[in-house]
Amino acid sequence: MRTLHLIKHARPEIDPSRPAAEWFASARGLERVEALSGQLRGVSAVLSSSEPKAVATARRLAAALGVLLEELPGLHEHARRSAPFFEDPADFHAAVRALFEQPAEAVFGEESADAARTRFRAALEAGAARHAGDLAVVAHGTVISLLAAGGDPARGFALWQQLDFLGVVRVAWPDPGGAA
Repeated sequence: MRTLHLIKHARPEIDPSRPAAEWFASARGLERVEALSGQLRGVSAVLSSSEPKAVATARRLAAALGVLLEELPGLHEHARRSAPFFEDPADFHAAVRALFEQPAEAVFGEESADAARTRFRAALEAGAARHAGDLAVVAHGTVISLLAAGGDPARGFALWQQLDFLGVVRVAWPDPGGAA
């Protein structure tokens, strides 16, 4: 077995006029990436969501580690959150809680929690099959929490609440060609 280090992207520059999937990482958030790299020595590659905030984080991390960066389709956040920007963080938390509590339903955006977890896992499987050793994966809090919780809504939501920007969740993962 090897380890996937699932990393929530750096703090973004919030722009309420744009969808969150288009936000960029803040300069201040990216300054913290080098410190994170010290915890990840020995990873063979960095895999990244294609969202700008994740790509910027992953580029900085890959450069600090001196390893290859690969953007992967399917590592993006829970899909198409069509709701407007939440001025009140409590409203946003309530929407995310509903996503975790009703995993089979598309209650927040166009994708259910179950569908997002399945998509994210498939992308990780595809990317991990191309690289040996431990990997760093820069993605997003909801999909990381959905995968790590393994379908347990309460555990997933609790993890989502605790996972800060540049937070890391480590999961055991089969070696390439190994059994799941």
